[in-house]
Amino acid sequence: MFRFTLTFEILLIVVLGGMGSITGTVIAATIVTILKEVLRSVEAPMDLGFISLPGIPGMRMVIFSLLLILVVLFYREGIMGQREWSWQGLLGARSKTPERGEDL
Repeated sequence: MFRFTLTFEILLIVVLGGMGSITGTVIAATIVTILKEVLRSVEAPMDLGFISLPGIPGMRMVIFSLLLILVVLFYREGIMGQREWSWQGLLGARSKTPERGEDL
């Protein structure tokens, strides 16, 4: 069953990563997943020993909304835009195969 928050997270991942980039979407999914876990502490109450701070329910969605607004305003194409990472690009010249008649 899809909830609004799941739909919003999928939209955030696609826009943050770049509409035309699978690599950017994977990077954005990693960032959003890590942020969800880090920001979980903001929503939970904290006990500092001498004072107890209440949690702020819904703060993760506020932070994700601000992140989406910033990406739309300043990074219109997302993190990667239309670019992709490839194995040849990551490995560089090491994976270059010799041309016909070239020495190994």
